[in-house]
Amino acid sequence: MKLGIGTVQWGIDYGISNKSGMTSDIEINKIINSAYTNDINLIDTAIQYGSAHKKIGRYCDKKLKIVTKLVADSKISIKKQLESSLLDLNRKNIYACLIHDSKYLMKDNNKWIELEAQKKSGKVKKIGYSLYMVNELKKILDKGIVPDIVQVPYNCINREFEKYFKILKNLSVEIHIRSVFYQGLFFLESNKVPENLSFFNKRIDDLKKIAENENLNLSELALLFVNNNKYVDYFILGFDDASQLFEALEILKKKKISAETTRIINSMPEINNKLLNPSHW
Repeated sequence: MKLGIGTVQWGIDYGISNKSGMTSDIEINKIINSAYTNDINLIDTAIQYGSAHKKIGRYCDKKLKIVTKLVADSKISIKKQLESSLLDLNRKNIYACLIHDSKYLMKDNNKWIELEAQKKSGKVKKIGYSLYMVNELKKILDKGIVPDIVQVPYNCINREFEKYFKILKNLSVEIHIRSVFYQGLFFLESNKVPENLSFFNKRIDDLKKIAENENLNLSELALLFVNNNKYVDYFILGFDDASQLFEALEILKKKKISAETTRIINSMPEINNKLLNPSHW
C-alpha cells in the first residue's frame, strides 16, 4: 500500500483544521495496530516533531519502516542528530533519513556529505531530502545531489512538482508525497478559509463539482487523485485518531476516480501565488 503514517500530530499541534490537538497515546496505538493489519509499512517523522520520535520508539514494532528528517540549519552535526534520533526511536538503524530544510543544500554540500557517511555506516538504508519549492529541486539536482528519496507536496491544487516525477523515476528516486489534503484546507468550508488563502476558494469550488460528478466529496477526490499517480511510491497522511485512518482505508479500498477526472484535474492551470507553498501560510 502507498499510504504511510505521518506522525507530526503525535508530537505537536498541527494543521489549520486541527481542533483536537496532539493525538493521544491510546489513538496512536489504535493507528499502529490498524497499520499492521492493513499492509501499511511506513512511518514518517522528523526530529522537529516534538515527542513523536519517543512515541514511535515506545509503541512501534521494528518491522515498520521509519523515515525521519534532520535539520541542515543547525550547529549540531547530522551524525549527532541521527544518533539522538535513533536513541529516541529505540533503533540501531532505520529505513531512511532526509534533510528537512533542503534549501541549505543549495549553498553547502557538507550536510549531504555527512548524511552520505551515515548511509555508509549502515545507520540508514536510504537518504534524501524534503522540499517545499520546485526551484529547489532543480538547483539541488544540478549540483549532482541525487537522493534515494525525495519528499514533496502534491495534491489536486499544488501540482508543481509533477513535471519532475518522471525525471526522478529515471534517476531511480523514491517519491514520497505530503500535503495530500493541503494541511487540512480541503476540509474547511469556504467561509472558514483564512482570508489570506481565500483566493483558493474558486479552485476548491471547481474541485468539489468534479468530485460530485464522481459521487465523491473533496477529501475523497484528493486522496484518490494522489493514490492514482503511477510515479508516487508513498503518500504520507497524519491522523488525529484511528477513525480517520479507517475512513481513508475504506476510500482506498472501495472507491475510485476515472481517468477522465484525473485528466481534467491535471489540465487545470497552475495557481501563480507565493501562498501556494504552505510554509508561507
